[in-house]
Amino acid sequence: MPIRRISAADAYGTLKTNPDGNWPRRDDPANRFAHFADPSFKPRFMLKPGQRIFTIGSCFARGIERTLADRGFDIPTLTLQVDKTGWSGDPTTILNNYVPPAIAPQIRWAFGLEEFDIGRHAVEVAAGRYMDPQLTLGFRPVSAEALIKRRNDISAIYRHLASSHVVLITLGLIEAWFDNRSGLYINCPPPKGVIRTDPSCFELHVLDYGDVTRALSDLVDLLGRVCPCDHRIILTVSPVPLQATFTSSNVAVANCYSKSVLRAAVEPFVANRDHVEYFPSYESVVLTDRSVAFVDDQVHIETPMVRFNVDRMINRYVETGDNTIAKVIARAREDTTAGRFQAGLKRLQQAWASHPGDSDLAIALARAHLRAGSGAAAEALLLNQLESAENAVVRTLLATHYNRSGRHDEARVARRESVRTRQGPARRVPAARRGLLSSRPARGGSRRPRQDRLAARAQIAAAPLEGAILRQAGAACGCRSPLAGVQRPR
Repeated sequence: MPIRRISAADAYGTLKTNPDGNWPRRDDPANRFAHFADPSFKPRFMLKPGQRIFTIGSCFARGIERTLADRGFDIPTLTLQVDKTGWSGDPTTILNNYVPPAIAPQIRWAFGLEEFDIGRHAVEVAAGRYMDPQLTLGFRPVSAEALIKRRNDISAIYRHLASSHVVLITLGLIEAWFDNRSGLYINCPPPKGVIRTDPSCFELHVLDYGDVTRALSDLVDLLGRVCPCDHRIILTVSPVPLQATFTSSNVAVANCYSKSVLRAAVEPFVANRDHVEYFPSYESVVLTDRSVAFVDDQVHIETPMVRFNVDRMINRYVETGDNTIAKVIARAREDTTAGRFQAGLKRLQQAWASHPGDSDLAIALARAHLRAGSGAAAEALLLNQLESAENAVVRTLLATHYNRSGRHDEARVARRESVRTRQGPARRVPAARRGLLSSRPARGGSRRPRQDRLAARAQIAAAPLEGAILRQAGAACGCRSPLAGVQRPR
């Protein structure tokens, strides 16, 4: 069943009017996929500065929430205090949720819709020592009392959903471990020792599209019960790939299936529910050069890439009223100074898409492209500027690009034109004397006869011209000094 039905007329109309409906050329100055990929999207609602945002999902969600907090939003998940005596991993990852069906149970426990039962929902790995399989790897077996306390602390965080008007959910993967005792999906692989003791307790499920859509439907309906009535949901897919697969597939193939299922499952909710949005951070990361987007483990995302995605989300979801060209250029310069060069470049590209033709913006964007090594894009942008007006800075930037490209003859011409533009137009001379100020012959060309030069010298001495014009006239005639041998009348 199609998730959207569009008439033929509307389809062709959208194809014609959608500015981002085609792939951009590599040399397009506003290429939205250059450096940090920036696929566009149109929000249906706006965020308010300082608003409470509840984040759910994988380690990518943890990176997003820290950056949101730096931008002034209220992020309740950051308030969780973790007892490190029972947690050997990164404390911030204790709230990670990787599997879509494993999210809803934790919300039900938090709001008392179901009861957490340590006998059913925890695993005893040694006498009196338990682990919580709804937590990620990094746990240490703890006593029953410590496990219950930690679960209560986590539930207290989830109860902030009742006052969160925005819920940001990052979906992780579809290789899901199922607990046959509790009938629930869990968030981490079960310990090998438990598998050896009772192989029937757990099994691996590779979820399909229907499994994920049912889990999302359950989750969205549950959030409708516990969140404010006007809450909004932003869905995204984590770009962090599978670190390893439990199947016999190549990890890249298994990861492609996992992300494809998650991405496909999100679309019906965006199409059919007005309060649900999709934010394309997944596309942004995977369409960016891996050497730029990922750290050396090829799994986790570089901090500047995370910050870039949060920035572009905030730029579109928050009305700042502070988007003049001068301020955009200033913020791009600040990004570059802070080491976020790609973010600054994207800020300029976004502004250029809205304000094509602005000369200051064109120069700033061309500088950024030259720094990024995109000489073709910079050249196209600069040449386009010269079609409308001569500009010395544009000529200088072109000369720089030509020199870097080994096009030295073109560089010399560009620099000569730059100097000429900076000097400004020549002084206008009265028509009666214009014949005396004709251009000097080209180097190597024929010179005027001596008698013509002497006659011109005499005429110059007799004319009431300013010293600057005298020098120019004498130089035009080929004389060493316009007044040589001539006494000016007093």
